Order: sequence, then structure tokens, then C-alpha cells
Amino acid sequence: MHKQEENAALEDFEIKSELKSDVESVPSSSNSGSHSSRPSNAFVDASFISKICFTWPEQLLKKGMLKPLEEKDLPSLAKEEESRYNRTALEKIWQDEVERVESLKEKLPNGSRKRANSRPSLQRALIVDFLKSTWIIHPFMFARAVAKIAMSVALGFLIQGFMDNSRDGYLWAAVFSLSNVVLLLEYHYVHFINQRKGMQFRIAAISSIFSKSLR
Repeated sequence: MHKQEENAALEDFEIKSELKSDVESVPSSSNSGSHSSRPSNAFVDASFISKICFTWPEQLLKKGMLKPLEEKDLPSLAKEEESRYNRTALEKIWQDEVERVESLKEKLPNGSRKRANSRPSLQRALIVDFLKSTWIIHPFMFARAVAKIAMSVALGFLIQGFMDNSRDGYLWAAVFSLSNVVLLLEYHYVHFINQRKGMQFRIAAISSIFSKSLR
């Protein structure tokens, strides 16, 4: 039995060593020849209007309409999407949470229940980082709420204008259409930002688990 445990431990160590050597042998995105031959990421240099209207992937979509896309046609990863960058960011988020709890414990009296129950929370750290890094979506969500109210008011005045044969109906129709445009742009942009941030959290978690499994 003892011999079997030694053999199993040895096989596990050899597997981890092979995985670690494979990971170290893979070139990074900055040094890889295949990555350097890829086109630059259009989202990184896109303007604010292009990001809202989603015109930045236009060249890639046009190329995909002409022929099947190959790996060399795909743009290089942005720095914010790389596993190393997200793992480092996650470790910093966790370290800041640990330091916050330690600082809080120093202010609490010894032996207090609150001090004993104070522990770092990864969930809290991720929520705080999410709110800080996605602050730009909050003005858009406010604009969405205003646009929904404006649509309701404009629709009421538009119907009333038809009943009264008033020329103000053109004005309220324009307000209604403009509100619809705001809702369209807000919906897609906010969901894109949320899903991108969620993907970065997922990449960071997977990278951290894989990194710790090789230690």
C-alpha cells in the first residue's frame, strides 16, 4: 500500500512538472511570432462613438463575409484580456481586501466578537472592483431611465396630437424616436461592458487556479 502511494505521488509530480514545462514553453502574446503577425485589436484604439455604435469590428466582419476566418485573421488580445494581467489584478484585489480587514481589526478592541468575525471576503472585493471599474455604465443607465419616461410622455402627447389634429405631433414623434435610439445604444453598450468584465473575472479565476495547481 505504501509503495502504491509513493508511485501515485511520483506520477502526480511528473504530470505537474510536464504541465509546468509546457506552460513555460508557450511564448507570451508579446513575444509570439503568430501574435505579432496578427492585426492590432480594433477595440483598443476605437473612439468612444465607435464603441457605442459597435463599428470597431467592421473590418473583421467584412473579411469574414468574403472568406472563412483563419487564426491569423483574428486580432491580437488586448492587455485587459490576457490571463497574466487579470490574474495579477485579481491578486491585487484580494491583497487590498486582506489589508482592509487587517486595518479594521487594529481599530477594534481585542476579544470583541466583531473582530473575531472579521474575515476577508472575495465576493465583497469583486463587487467593489466591479462598481469602480464599470462606473461609466451608470450615466448610461440613468439616461435609459430618462429615455423611458420621455417615451411614455411623448407617446401620450403624440396620441393627443392625432386626436386634436395638432402639428405638435411631429415634435413628439421626434422625441419618441430619439428616446428609442438612446435605449438601443445604452442596452448594447451596457451589456457589453458587463459581460466583458465578467469574462475578465472568469479569466482571472481560472488563471489563478491553474497557477496555484502548478506550485
